[in-house]
Amino acid sequence: MPKFSVLRLARMQNQPFRPVEVTDIDAKYHVFIVRYSGDYIPHAHAADEFVYIIEGAIIMEIEKQKLEVRQGEAVMIPAGTQHRPRCKNSALALIMEKKGLQRQMDNDADKKDLAKKSADKKSAEKPAADKKSTDKKG
Repeated sequence: MPKFSVLRLARMQNQPFRPVEVTDIDAKYHVFIVRYSGDYIPHAHAADEFVYIIEGAIIMEIEKQKLEVRQGEAVMIPAGTQHRPRCKNSALALIMEKKGLQRQMDNDADKKDLAKKSADKKSAEKPAADKKSTDKKG
């Protein structure tokens, strides 16, 4: 197996919260790189998640605790634990987790985004409907 530079791969990652797979560990686990910038949604996974900070620093909110994780440090998040990564600037992380957890997160985020868009659309339509009923009375 050829070697590769994880740091070089990480620095090519420009989009926040869009994982780039580095390698498979076996049939069940994989390692990927993610760029943190801003706040991610609070979430939990059905399996453990290992986060190693390559560059920068993040605040990992784990349940009600805020933990600063700096370059060269790592945190293990147990399965089922509510957590939320936050980053004031930009940070790069190497993450190891069970395959499928990221897809689960993407699906959950898409569902929340669709629900928000639907609620926003309904709220935008309501004043227009109220205006029409007022116009008919006048």
